[in-house]
This record gives sequence, C-alpha cells and structure tokens, in this order.
Amino acid sequence: MRPRHAPVSGAPPSNVRCNVFRLKEAPELLCLVPEDYPVPRFLDRRWEFVAAVPGCDRAIGFDPDAAGVGLRLNGFHLFQQAAPRRRPRLITESSLALAA
Repeated sequence: MRPRHAPVSGAPPSNVRCNVFRLKEAPELLCLVPEDYPVPRFLDRRWEFVAAVPGCDRAIGFDPDAAGVGLRLNGFHLFQQAAPRRRPRLITESSLALAA
C-alpha cells in the first residue's frame, strides 16, 4: 500500500502532520511517520511515541531530502539524531518542536 500524500521527490510535504517515534533501547534512533500513513509494523512495544509535529518538513534533527525519499519509498523515515557536542540530553517533545 502506497502512502496517499507521498512526495514525488525532495523534502517531505509541509502540510502533513507527522508522528515521531523513538526506540526505547536506543533513544537516538527515531522514526518519522506522516499522521495519515499506516504505522509500520516494526513500530512495536520497543518504540514509544515522542511527538506530533505540524509539517513533516519542519521536524528537526534529520535531512529533509533523505526524509522525502524515505517517505516516498517506504511511508516512513528512520533517522539517528546525533548527540550534541555539549552535555548530552534526552530527546524530548520540545527538542523535536518547530525551529523558531
């Protein structure tokens, strides 16, 4: 089943709300899934919902062009959020919020 609003190429769509999930055992591994796409089967109890962000293209911590390709081909985008050089902090809903 192909996603209904998958981008043809480039960055993900700006008008689609996205859900962000985090792997509990490896919190730096995240999965971006547009709200109206089916949730991938691998997102099971080992994953937790982190946030819903308005506009898949505005979630921070990933390459928008790579995300667009992942969404187009798979209906989701897996990415790793690198720890900052400063003191590491947990990824929270506020750290995934829109960049001001």
